Amino acid sequence: MRLEASQLDSVARRMTVENDYCLLLALPCGRDQEDVLGQTQALKSGFITYLQAKQAAGIINVPNPGSNQPAYVVQIFPPCEFSESHLSRLAPDLLNSISSISPHLMIVIASV
Repeated sequence: MRLEASQLDSVARRMTVENDYCLLLALPCGRDQEDVLGQTQALKSGFITYLQAKQAAGIINVPNPGSNQPAYVVQIFPPCEFSESHLSRLAPDLLNSISSISPHLMIVIASV
């Protein structure tokens, strides 16, 4: 999904009904500092750099078990104006604490 106004407006509309979406934050973690550094590098090179270079968000349609009809949509956003504005509105303290120490992905799971 391109990070374009029309696409982002659609996601923002889905995020107006509190019980229709879930917002997650993906952060690197590990057993020790070396593991955390490895996870940080993997998150940056495997996801964030790719999505930012494409100016895109990842998107997956998920059906209910036993069905082919999409029931949920999962959108994965790299750090960008859209994700930063939503995080700053919903959890400003969290955004401030992670911005300086760790790369992150914002994940939105919404019903279709």
